[in-house]
Amino acid sequence: MNENKFSYEKSIQRIKEIAETLKNNPLQFEENLQLFSEAMSLIKKCQNYIEQAELKVQAIIDGKVMDYDLDNNQVIQNSISNTHVNDKQVLISSTEDDELPF
Repeated sequence: MNENKFSYEKSIQRIKEIAETLKNNPLQFEENLQLFSEAMSLIKKCQNYIEQAELKVQAIIDGKVMDYDLDNNQVIQNSISNTHVNDKQVLISSTEDDELPF
């Protein structure tokens, strides 16, 4: 797996580790400030990931994406290339076998 590729599960685990460290080492100000910054960055990435997943699920429910391969995280067939779901734009390529971000 590509080390630069975002992993929701690994990010959540890292946030938990940081929270435990912050809880157990309240006097390490500089280190804790750095850890807090890292955790906030990971939280924002996780929130964005969840928002994108919700939009993709809504597109599937609305019939915008016709079929997908869960094992390979790929769109097999879709009906449109650009749609709006709940006032947010979802870009879905019109070619087959496009990779989903989740």
